[in-house]
Amino acid sequence: MGQFQQVDLQVRDLFLTRHSGTLCRAVQHNFHSHYGERVGFAAAQLENEVGLVNKVSYFDGATVLYTNYLINASTEHTGSAFTIGSFINGPSKMQATPNDAIFQHEYGRYLQSQAEGPAYLTFTAIPDLLRSGNDKPTAWDGNARALEYFAKYYGGLKSPQNPNGVDWDIDTNFIPGFNKYLSINDPTNQEALKKAKRSPNIFDIFSGVDFLSRFWFLDTILNYNKNK
Repeated sequence: MGQFQQVDLQVRDLFLTRHSGTLCRAVQHNFHSHYGERVGFAAAQLENEVGLVNKVSYFDGATVLYTNYLINASTEHTGSAFTIGSFINGPSKMQATPNDAIFQHEYGRYLQSQAEGPAYLTFTAIPDLLRSGNDKPTAWDGNARALEYFAKYYGGLKSPQNPNGVDWDIDTNFIPGFNKYLSINDPTNQEALKKAKRSPNIFDIFSGVDFLSRFWFLDTILNYNKNK
């Protein structure tokens, strides 16, 4: 069994990114992401109990689990992964850094869970799980959030003028309309980021709070159809 057994996942690991502000917002996030956090926590504990976790680290509010069952791709530091609430589950070669392509995408999922609160499971997580690939509205949203976050807090995006910036993998973590040859502040890219981000409606939020009810399942089906 991995190092995860030595790391007690307490409330402090369920809250905020390093940069996101006050205790008030921390409490608000924990309330809104209630069921997502419970599911993520339960999945993490189960993985550990059956010996699937090699080690654990933490990155700006997210708990990162390096597993021995998620598959590493043929290229270095890439592979399959998934995120539930603030729990990022990745393969053994994934790196919890802004320059790792898989981690870029998965940290975007964590940011989605913060933004969408109780609607996250029905609005994003389950509809996304039911459709493979990374070129779909639920994925574009997470990619846009992560790109903005890393560019803001980790030195901007890499360019000839900024060689030490974040090396965003736009081919893997695609955002429609985003031009990698332009500045992130260019109006074209700002419009692309704005369009990529989605917002749950009142029914999504209501259904998300009513966990596993008929409305919860109905909302999941409706959002799956929208994500095609």
